[in-house]
Amino acid sequence: MRKLQATLMMVAFVFSVAACGGGEKGQMESLAKEACECKDMKCYDGVKDKWKAMEKGLEGKYPKRSDAPKDLIEAYSKNRKSMRECRKKLREAEKKK
Repeated sequence: MRKLQATLMMVAFVFSVAACGGGEKGQMESLAKEACECKDMKCYDGVKDKWKAMEKGLEGKYPKRSDAPKDLIEAYSKNRKSMRECRKKLREAEKKK
């Protein structure tokens, strides 16, 4: 059930980003921002599921890393790093509870 829910959330998210003209970089930025707004790991894990679905889409579109535009690779690295930093803060906060 959780997987179905995550899939439906991802589909809705992809359509909302596409409708706003966010493109791939915009989608990455939006997911990183959403992850950093999470107050607990459950929320973060839900965003991470969306990130993984986005990655699958990119892997289909760009089978080799060299196929992807340089600015997209840079945006991916930047936003993935941001998500990891936010995850670290969440884990530290949960340890203090």
